Amino acid sequence: MSPEEYQANQDKQQLDLLVVLWYVNMVFGLMPGCLGAVYGSMGSLFAFLPTKGTTSGDVMITATIFGGMGIVLLAVSVLLIGLSFFAARSIRDRKNLTFVMVVSALNCLHMPLGTGLGVFTFIVTSRPTVKALFR
Repeated sequence: MSPEEYQANQDKQQLDLLVVLWYVNMVFGLMPGCLGAVYGSMGSLFAFLPTKGTTSGDVMITATIFGGMGIVLLAVSVLLIGLSFFAARSIRDRKNLTFVMVVSALNCLHMPLGTGLGVFTFIVTSRPTVKALFR
């Protein structure tokens, strides 16, 4: 096997591994979304519980805080999962390298697994032989 063939084989294997790791990372990205759904449910529960000994304004403020946090957390999780899905598809199809790099940078905020995946994606996709594979 020539060095060029070996490098091409390594690039293909690492890109295929990246696709699988992006899908696994999406599963772990569901956890904050589930937490957001719990917070949103708690906000709804606080809003509709009967209040004894407290003013309804205090309860509504608490319900709004919990519900708002839940909705924001759920929306951010769904957005990042969607971006990760399209990034994995782009790696699989070998297109949109810039998009993959941007989503990798965003994914670095999802510590610790997302950070490792983002750095590994940067390392693999920054090689000239891999850049040549993308359209």
